[in-house]
Amino acid sequence: MFKPVYRDYLWGGDRIRQLYNRTEAPAVCAESWEVSVRPEGMSLVENEPFTGQSLTELSRQYGKELLGSECETSEFPLLIKLIDARETLSIQVHPDEEAAELYGGDPKTEMWHILESEPESLLYVGFRRKMDGRRFANMLAKQKTGKLLRTIPAVAGKSIFVPGGTVHAIGAGNLILEIQQNSNTTYRIYDWERVAENGQPRELHLNQALNVIDWNAPEAVLQGRNPLPADNHANRRWQMLRSDFFTLTSLALMQPERISLDGTTFHVLFAARGTARIGWGSGSGRELLIPQGRSCLVPANLGEYVLSTLAEGESAQVLTTSL
Repeated sequence: MFKPVYRDYLWGGDRIRQLYNRTEAPAVCAESWEVSVRPEGMSLVENEPFTGQSLTELSRQYGKELLGSECETSEFPLLIKLIDARETLSIQVHPDEEAAELYGGDPKTEMWHILESEPESLLYVGFRRKMDGRRFANMLAKQKTGKLLRTIPAVAGKSIFVPGGTVHAIGAGNLILEIQQNSNTTYRIYDWERVAENGQPRELHLNQALNVIDWNAPEAVLQGRNPLPADNHANRRWQMLRSDFFTLTSLALMQPERISLDGTTFHVLFAARGTARIGWGSGSGRELLIPQGRSCLVPANLGEYVLSTLAEGESAQVLTTSL
């Protein structure tokens, strides 16, 4: 488990602090970086025996044993964070692999799993109609940017895939688990006429954005739940989303669930509801509690582990990210 890294961006709220009992979080908490090797937000281990070590150090020390054989890099390939949008985020875009190679920055494809959503909350993903650079720049000049984007009603428990190059924004009222490539490259297009604490508008990156927008990005839709077999018939498992970069599954946990790892990928567990207990090792074994709203990295070479609830009759929901 890692010590969360908090971000107090001006559009954030207080749900991460209140809902998950994060008393150490700032009063305005926009993001919690749960698992990260970004130098500007490095994950440090919270529990024994690696307390205080960075995820970068562990990745370099244990390599494929930690990351899995499918990981193509020598460091943890994703950034996993919680996002609490009290206000709508800026309209923005990230480069995909091709654009990053041509114009710089790190490629960033992401997905959002909606943990909570207020009534009438929206997601903005892609354009309402066919768009090109010239028409888009003209609409920007007329400050009609918000009217260009497709709006999708947010539904708690569903997910949406946002490839690099797709113009997007998370709407107000959403609490989201975001899974993304290991990147912090963001080109801000429009910020709803907001000003920062210094009274000045936040910087925009229009030229960079116009370079990397994919004008033919596929239409985004909320992903349903595809049933998967569970080890214990009392539990239910679903695949929420699968891509070339990451996979997300959801487990409704009532009874102990035995999970096998074949060495190809790590697992990152997020306790979306209730407290989960993870046990591993032969003989007396070891165990760790994952409180509601916390994350845990399971190394690829662990072999097998068991997820359970705190007590018989209790339930939990665990979201698992893997490659």
